[in-house]
Amino acid sequence: MRGESMDRDRDPRSWMMRLTPLRAAAVFVLIGFAWIFFSDLTPQLLGLQIEQERLFQTLKGWGFVLVMGVIFYLLTKRLAHITRARETELQGLLDNLPALISRLDSEGRIRLGNSRFQDWFGHRSSSFIGKSPEEILGADSDEKLKAHIKAALAGERVSYEFEIETMRGRRTVNLECAPDRDEHGAIRGSFMLITDLSGQRAAETALRETEQRYQRLVEGAPVGILINQDNRFVYANMAAAEILGASTPDDLIGRPALSHIDPEFVPIVKERIQAVLERGESVPRLEERFLRLDGSPVEVEVAASGCIHEGRSAIQVIIRDVSDRVAAERARRQSEEQYRRIIETTHEGVWVVDESWRTTFVNNRMAEMLGYEPEELHGRDARELVAPEHDDELTELIRRRERGVAEDVDIRLVRRDGGIIWVHMIASPFMDENSEFQGALAMVSDITERKNAEDRLRESEGRFVAFMNNSPAGAWLKDEGGRYVYLNKTILNEYRLTPEEVIGRTDADLFPPEVAAELKSNDDLALSSDRTIETQETIPNPDGQDHIWQILKFPVRDIDGRRLVGGFALDITDQMHASREKQRLLAELHERVKEMQALNRVLDLLQDPSVVTSQALSSVAAVMKGALRSPDRVEVRVVFAGEEHGTGGFTVSGHMLAAEFTTIHGESGRIEVVYPDGPDPDAGDDEFLPEERNLLNAVASLLRSFLERVRASKALAHREALYRHVVEAQTELLCRWKPDTTLTFVNDAYQRMFAGDSGAELTGRKWIDFVSEETRDFKQSMIETALQAGPNVGVNTYENLIIDHAGRRRWMQWRDRPVFDDSGRLVEVQSAGRDITERVEAENALKLSEERFHVVASATTDVIWDWDLVHDHIWWSEGMTQLFGHTLEEQSSKIDWWANLVHPEDRSRVSASLNRIRRSDDDVHWSEEYRLRRADGSYAIVHDRGDILRDSQGKPIRMVGGITDITEKKAAERRQKLMMQELDHRVKNNLATVLSIAESTFRVSDSLDQFAESFTGRIRALARMHALLAYSRWEGISLRQLMERTLEAYAMNQDSTVTIEGEDIELSPTAAPVLCMAVHELATNAAKYGSLSVPGGRVAAHWRIEEVNVDNQGPVPTFFLEWRESDGPAVEAPSRRGLGSDLIEGAVNYELNGTVEMRFHTEGLACTLQAPLDSIIPEHESGKPAAHTM
Repeated sequence: MRGESMDRDRDPRSWMMRLTPLRAAAVFVLIGFAWIFFSDLTPQLLGLQIEQERLFQTLKGWGFVLVMGVIFYLLTKRLAHITRARETELQGLLDNLPALISRLDSEGRIRLGNSRFQDWFGHRSSSFIGKSPEEILGADSDEKLKAHIKAALAGERVSYEFEIETMRGRRTVNLECAPDRDEHGAIRGSFMLITDLSGQRAAETALRETEQRYQRLVEGAPVGILINQDNRFVYANMAAAEILGASTPDDLIGRPALSHIDPEFVPIVKERIQAVLERGESVPRLEERFLRLDGSPVEVEVAASGCIHEGRSAIQVIIRDVSDRVAAERARRQSEEQYRRIIETTHEGVWVVDESWRTTFVNNRMAEMLGYEPEELHGRDARELVAPEHDDELTELIRRRERGVAEDVDIRLVRRDGGIIWVHMIASPFMDENSEFQGALAMVSDITERKNAEDRLRESEGRFVAFMNNSPAGAWLKDEGGRYVYLNKTILNEYRLTPEEVIGRTDADLFPPEVAAELKSNDDLALSSDRTIETQETIPNPDGQDHIWQILKFPVRDIDGRRLVGGFALDITDQMHASREKQRLLAELHERVKEMQALNRVLDLLQDPSVVTSQALSSVAAVMKGALRSPDRVEVRVVFAGEEHGTGGFTVSGHMLAAEFTTIHGESGRIEVVYPDGPDPDAGDDEFLPEERNLLNAVASLLRSFLERVRASKALAHREALYRHVVEAQTELLCRWKPDTTLTFVNDAYQRMFAGDSGAELTGRKWIDFVSEETRDFKQSMIETALQAGPNVGVNTYENLIIDHAGRRRWMQWRDRPVFDDSGRLVEVQSAGRDITERVEAENALKLSEERFHVVASATTDVIWDWDLVHDHIWWSEGMTQLFGHTLEEQSSKIDWWANLVHPEDRSRVSASLNRIRRSDDDVHWSEEYRLRRADGSYAIVHDRGDILRDSQGKPIRMVGGITDITEKKAAERRQKLMMQELDHRVKNNLATVLSIAESTFRVSDSLDQFAESFTGRIRALARMHALLAYSRWEGISLRQLMERTLEAYAMNQDSTVTIEGEDIELSPTAAPVLCMAVHELATNAAKYGSLSVPGGRVAAHWRIEEVNVDNQGPVPTFFLEWRESDGPAVEAPSRRGLGSDLIEGAVNYELNGTVEMRFHTEGLACTLQAPLDSIIPEHESGKPAAHTM
C-alpha cells in the first residue's frame, strides 16, 4: 500500500460540510430558545425589581441580536474557508490523476480542468476555461466529440477511443462523458474524462507477441504436452501427437486418456490422477507404457500436475519418449547378463575387492583355484589368501594399487587345503572422480605348471652351465670385432683369468701380436666362409709355455641377428708331444736294433693303441722272454698303474734287470727281467749283456710311447663323444645328404622337426619331401647349380618354407656346404638349419603394421607422432598442418618445438607426466588433456595419448601416439551437461513454481479478474525469460537483454521514463528466472502504485559488481541490483507484506543465497538485491573476472 485515503468520519471539519440551511435554522432556533429560557430565569434568580427587569429585557434583546450576528459571522467565515480548502484538495486530487478531467457547462464549454491540460498541451488549465473541447483536442475529433458531449448533456453515459496530437506526440486515448446533475436531478452540464491508453495498448501488443512466442514454444517443445480433463484429452502439442502415432494433435482431442495407457499401468495412473485432482499433489516422474493409435506400445516418462483449463480443473501431462533409452537399458542388462555368463565360463579367475580389500565378487573359476565355494569368499580379506612368503612385497603392492597403479604380478596364494598355487594376476584399481581408491579388479590365471616348468628349466640350464664349465673342452664366443662375449671355465682356468678381465677385450689385448694375428685370421675365415673350420692353434699360457689346441670355429647369430664366432678347443699338447717322441724313438730303435726280430714284434704289438692295455703288456712280456738268451730260465714282467703283467710265476730272488719309464702324464712304470738261477756265465763280470740292457731300455721307451698313445686315443674318443653330444644338443637342424636329397645323418633337432616324437627313422628318406611345393623348384635348381659349379662353389645360405611333422608351414634358414671328392664330384652336402618362423612373422607383421601406420596416419584427422627417445627425434603426421596450421617448414623434429606450443599454464603439468612415465618401469600408457597453440595464435583443447616402447632391458626407446582436437567436443559436452542439468532442474521446478505462484496469487486476490491479471503477468514474465534461455541454448542469457525484454512494455509508456544501466554480464539459467521474476514484480508494483502509475514518473535500474568482505572467506565478488523510483505518488510503508515481496525475497534467498532490502522513501520505493557473483553467472565463467562486455 502506498498511502491511506482520508477518513472523512474522523475529520473535524466534516460536520460543517454537512451543515445545510435547514440544519442552520434549527441551530438558530435552539440557541434562541436557550437564550429566552435562561434570560427569563435570570431576573428571578437575581431578585431584580420591575424597573431593573425592564432594563434587563431591553439589554436581553440587543444582546440576542449581537450574539446571533457574531455567531452568523463566524459560521459564514468558517464555511467559506472550508469550502476553499475542499476545492483546493479536490483540485490537487484531480491534478494528480493520470487522466485529463474537465467539467462542461450546459453549453459544452469547459468550466473546470486539471493540470493534465498543461502536461499534454503546454498551457495552464485556466487558459482553457470557456473553450469547447473541440477547440483543444483538434479538428480530427470534432464531429464525434460533439455528438458524445451532446449525448452526455441529454443524460447518457458515453465512451469511445480516438487519437489526438499532444506535446509528446500522437496518443491513443479513451473519452468518457457522463451527465452532471444537481440535487434535483436536473442536468446542469457534464463531466469529461480522457485516459491515455498508449502504454496499455503497447503492453497489450507486447503481451500478445509474448503469448504467441510462448504458444510457439509449447507447440514446438521436444516433449509431449497433454491436458487431461474429465478423462479426455482437450489439448495436445505436435510432439505428443508424434509420440502417440497421430498425424495431427486434433486426432487426439476428445479421445479417452486411459485408452492410451497400457492395462498394466492403468491402476497406477488412476492413483496418480486421484492424487493430482483430489489432494492437489504434484506427482513425480514415472516411466509408463502408452499405447499409440495403432495399438503399438511406446515407453514414455510421464510427469503430471494440476492446472486450470477454461476455468475448470484439469491435469497437465508432460511425456517424453524414452523407448531408445529403455531399449538401451534392456540391451545393457542383456549385455551384463552375457558378460556375467562369460565371466562364469572363462578359464581365468575374476576377483573383485572393495576399498578395504574385502572380496565382493569371485567367479566359479577363481573359487575353484582356491578350493572354496564362491559365497565362502565373499567378505573375506584378500590379503589373508596371499602366501606368507610375499608379506614384505604385499605392503608395497597394496600401496601401489591404492595410488591407482595397474600392473601384472606373479604371486603365490594359499588354497583352502593349505596347498600353494602360483597365479599371474592382472590388477586394475577402481578410482573415483577425486582419485580416491574404491577397490580393484584382478584377472587371475593359474601358472603353477608354468612356474614348475620354469624351475625345471632353470635346473636344466644350471646343469648345462655346470656341464660347460666342467667340460675338458674350452668354449667361447666373439663378436664381429673380435671381442669376447663368453668363455667357459676351462679357458678361464687355463689362462688364470676372470670373466671381467676378458669380456669385451680382443686377442690383441691378451696375446702376443703374432698369435693374435693368427687367431683373428681363423676367425675371419669362419665368418667369411660361413662354415665350420677345423685347425690347430699354438697359444702361450701365462707361464710362457706354448700349448697346442685342436680348434673348431663356426659362425653363429645371436637373438638380435648379430654375427658371432663360436669355438670349441681341446688341449692336445701332451698328445702332440707323445706323437713326436714316438717318432724319435722309433727312428732310433730302427737304427739300432733293426736286426732284433723281437723288437719288431713288440713294435707290431704296440702299433695299435686300440688293443686292450693289459693284453698288450702281457704280450710284450712274452715277446721279451722269447728274445732273451735263455728264455726257459728267465721271467719278464711289466708293472704299470699298480698292476703286473708278465710270464709265469715271478720272484724277486736272483738277478734282476729293470728299466723304468714315466709318461708325459706323470704315470710311472717299469719292465723287469729276472734270472732266478743267476746270470748267464757268458756275461762275464756284468750280470746282463749290453744287448739285453739296450733291448730292455728300448722296450721301456716303446711301452711309454704306447701307453701315451693309448691315453691320447682314449682322450680323443672322449672328445669325439663330446663333439657328438654337442652336435646332438644343438637347437639348429644338422644333416648330411646325398645329391639326390637322401639323408645320411640327422641330429635330434632335425628328427624332432620332421618326425616329432613318433620315432620314425629319417635317414634314408629324401628331405625334398619335407619342402613346401612353392619352394621345391627353387631347392632343385640350387642343387643343379652346385653340381655345375663344382668344387668352386662355397657355402650357400638361403631361406625357404618347410612342412613340419604336424603339417605346419615354417620358415627355415639353411647353410649348405657341399663336399666334393678328388675328382670334383659332389658326394655330400652338409646342412645346418635354423627356425626363423617367428622372425619372418614378426618382419611381416612389422611391415604390415608400418603400412597400416602410414595409411592410418594419412587417413585419420588426428595428429600422429612418433618420438625416438634415444636420439630425441620426433616425427609429425600431416594432421599437424591440417588441424593446427603448422606447415612442414615450421615444424621441428625436436621435442622443444612442441613444448613451446603447449599453453604455459599446462606446460609444467604435461612435462611432468611425460617425465614420470619415462622414468617408470611399469607404466606404458600416457594420456593428457591440455591447450595447444594453433598457427594463428589461438589455442585448441586437445587429448594427447601415447604408448611407450622399451627394449629388452626395459629402457624406453620409443613413444608413439596421437593428438585429437577436442575443442568442439568440450564445448558440446559443456552445453549438453548444462542443458541436461537445467532441463532436469527446470522441468521439475517450473511446474512447481507456476503452481506456487497460482496458489499465492489466488490467496491475495480479491476477485478472479485481479487473480487473472496478476497471475498472467507473472507467467508471461517467466515465458519471456524462458524464450531468452531457449534462444541461447540454455547456456545463459544477457542481463541487459533480460531487463529490456521485461521492461519494454513499461518503457513504451511515454508518460514515464525507465532507464537501465550497468556493464552487461551473462546470467546462469538458474539466476535468470529469479531476476526476471524480481524485476517483473517491481515493475508491476510501480505500474499499479508507484512511479509508473503517474505521468512523469521515473524508474532507474542499475547493477554493479563489488568485492565484499565475508567472514572466513575474505573479499568475495558480489552482484548488486538497485531499483529506484522517483517523481511518483508519495510513498508510505505498507501495513502488511504483499505477495510480490514474498516472491522476490524467497526466490533470491533460496535460489541465489542472496538478500533483498526494501526502503519506502517518500519520493519513491528503493530496492537493493544482493547475491554472490558465482550464483549469478554461468558455471564456466566462475573462474574468470566478475563482469565482461558481451
